[in-house]
Amino acid sequence: MKQRKSKWKYVAFLGIFCLALFGGAAFAGEVSLEGHTLYSAPGGSMMAAEDLRGAPALFIFFTPNCPACEKELKSLDSQWRSFEEKWGVKVLPVAPGALRSQAARLGEFVRQNWGVATLPVYVDGDPSLMDAHKVEYVPTLVLYDKAGRQVWKETGAVPPSSLEKIFEKTLRQ
Repeated sequence: MKQRKSKWKYVAFLGIFCLALFGGAAFAGEVSLEGHTLYSAPGGSMMAAEDLRGAPALFIFFTPNCPACEKELKSLDSQWRSFEEKWGVKVLPVAPGALRSQAARLGEFVRQNWGVATLPVYVDGDPSLMDAHKVEYVPTLVLYDKAGRQVWKETGAVPPSSLEKIFEKTLRQ
């Protein structure tokens, strides 16, 4: 029994030590925008993710073969401009792929097959922002504040009305 107690004390000490050494953000899964690129559809123009600082950014990681992603992007197609006007939030749907040429095909697919007419879509660059967030399931939504800090992450479709509440809770100043 005595040996078991000392083992747990050691584990607790080690956990507190790591938290102090690395800080809470390391355990919160924060991902820096530094060094990541996105390619816009349809043009394939490159955008550095860190250039988004100064405005909140909502990344929606998706794949073209995902019915929940289709529903998410369709619901945001009519709402994203109001998010930008009211909250200053840049809405960025991002699909995997590291080639500019993939951006044109992706944009065409989303517009023709999903009926998403106005929402701009992006292809992930290299290094992959999707991999950095360890996205295993789509859609995954990640919100950054205007300072470039990750403030919220959710896997699964989130209705626009719920996003409004999340913006109010996390972006209020």
